[in-house]
Amino acid sequence: MSQRMMDDKFFNQCIVRDECSKLHSVYSAIESWEDLAVREWQASRPDTTQMSDLQADWAADHFNDQAYMMHVTKQSMLGSLAVTIASSVENFFGALCEDRNIQLGNRAGWGEKRQRLETDLGISCDDLTGIEQVTRVRLLGNCFKHNEGKVNSEFVDMCSGNEGNEIDFNIEDWETLIKSTERFLLDLISHT
Repeated sequence: MSQRMMDDKFFNQCIVRDECSKLHSVYSAIESWEDLAVREWQASRPDTTQMSDLQADWAADHFNDQAYMMHVTKQSMLGSLAVTIASSVENFFGALCEDRNIQLGNRAGWGEKRQRLETDLGISCDDLTGIEQVTRVRLLGNCFKHNEGKVNSEFVDMCSGNEGNEIDFNIEDWETLIKSTERFLLDLISHT
């Protein structure tokens, strides 16, 4: 009689931990990029002592424009990270549906996958550990992807903010968002 070395729960837990480890690595790379970009930016500060006023003003504008470009670039990276985290959750929903032979529509999205899993497992994802942060990161990703990085009405309803305001992705606690995503998915697995 042969015994299985790993059961589906154990294997799925390994997948979740690996996926969240990759997400953490991406976040760390974004932070490292910012450190490097700021150091290079600061090192490129022009010496304006020998410039005319007009040249010094132009040099200052150029220097400040570069700082703005770094800000926008990091915003884009973090917005993309939110999309990636949400996609990881949605893809895991889809994989669980497939493993459990749950039929999905041709272009099933987050909502359908979640609802079908909840019905099949007899649970509500609203009761799982980390749901608040998973919801937040999904909404952050949606605002980035579909609303030019600005707060939309769904974000206001679920998280707060003023509709139409630009989201400052820099103030989010990405470590907590990633760790909460891992906890959420591990809690989901415990119900399979």
